[in-house]
Amino acid sequence: MPTITKKHSTAKRKTRICAIDKAPHSMSEHHHQVALFQWASRSEGRYPELAAMFAIANGGARSKAAAGKLKAEGVKAGIPDICLPLRTSRYGALYIELKAPAENSSPAGRVSVAQRKMIAHLSELGNCVRVAYGWQDAMEEILVYLADR
Repeated sequence: MPTITKKHSTAKRKTRICAIDKAPHSMSEHHHQVALFQWASRSEGRYPELAAMFAIANGGARSKAAAGKLKAEGVKAGIPDICLPLRTSRYGALYIELKAPAENSSPAGRVSVAQRKMIAHLSELGNCVRVAYGWQDAMEEILVYLADR
């Protein structure tokens, strides 16, 4: 059973389940990313560099007008979901494209053509780029990257 954390407000009482505590089979790609950032927040004491990690809000369904505005602002197709802007001995930064893992009859998330091209381009520029299937896979990639400092 998932762990329940309670958040109190003066208006009313709310009960929230943290994404990190959900059963893995019920987690969407969104929930995996939320769980990863919950883990990162909890781990900043041991790994202070995680405070600089951020999500790149590049995906999602949008109207044509909103998509046009974002494109004009510089949003590009294929950019990975997460960036840890930390230079190591071998790389300029870490980028992670996070996909939901395969579950029961659902296939794992797929990397699009635009994502493949951007992954190759970011790698050519001296960055470490990984595709992770689930938040735990992404966490392991981050820990390996941090060990290379």
